[in-house]
Amino acid sequence: MFTQVGEIDAHHRQVRLRWGLGPEGAEPVVVGFDVLVLDESGRIRDVRGFLDKVPV
Repeated sequence: MFTQVGEIDAHHRQVRLRWGLGPEGAEPVVVGFDVLVLDESGRIRDVRGFLDKVPV
């Protein structure tokens, strides 16, 4: 299950959101963040994903 981790950051047309992936009610097994770039109308133009914590 994906869950939001922390607050969403936004600046101009860029948005960063942190997320966790793991069993419901447990510590996330994988943690990462995505950066979204929006166009002039507020629609998603691009998404870049990053992983901060992955199982070894």
